[in-house]
Amino acid sequence: MKISLVTDIGQRRSNNQDFINKFDNQKGITLVILADGMGGHRAGNIASEMTVTDLGREWISTEFTELSQIRDWLITALEAENKRIYELGQTDEYKGMGTTVEALAIVDNNVIFAHVGDSRIGLLHNGEYQLLTSDHSLVNELVKAGQLTEEEAANHPQKYYYAIYWTSKPS
Repeated sequence: MKISLVTDIGQRRSNNQDFINKFDNQKGITLVILADGMGGHRAGNIASEMTVTDLGREWISTEFTELSQIRDWLITALEAENKRIYELGQTDEYKGMGTTVEALAIVDNNVIFAHVGDSRIGLLHNGEYQLLTSDHSLVNELVKAGQLTEEEAANHPQKYYYAIYWTSKPS
C-alpha cells in the first residue's frame, strides 16, 4: 500500500493550520493522523501540531496488532489529548485553541479510524469514492434530525459551528 500525505491551504485561508504525519508502532502497524487547527480560533496551528505529535509519540511505543486493542487505545489517547488541548486552551496565550482530528490505523486489509470535527475520511476503491464520516457540525446534526434540507444546510449561516470539537470540556 502506498501512503501519501498532503495538506492544502484551500482558497479561503491565508495560513495552513493542518498538520499530518504517519507513525509505525513496534509491530509495524501504521497510524496516520491529520489535525486541522480551527482557523477562527487562536493557536489552531499549535493545537493541530500538538495533537499529531503527542498521539504519534505515544503510538510508536505500542505493540498493538488487534483492531480491538487499537480501538481502545484510540479512545483513551484521544480523550487524554482532548484534556491536554482543553487545559492549554484555558491559558491567556492559547485561549480557545482547538483542532479537528482524524486518526486511521491500517491492519492488513482493514482500517480503523477515529473522527472528531469536520475533516473527512473516505475510501477510494476501483474509482469509486465513499465518504466514511459525517461532519460533527451543528448544521449536519440538524440535517440528520430532518430539521434542515441539504440545500438549506449549504447556505446556513452557522454551517461551520461545530457540535463536537476539541476545546469542549473533557468529561
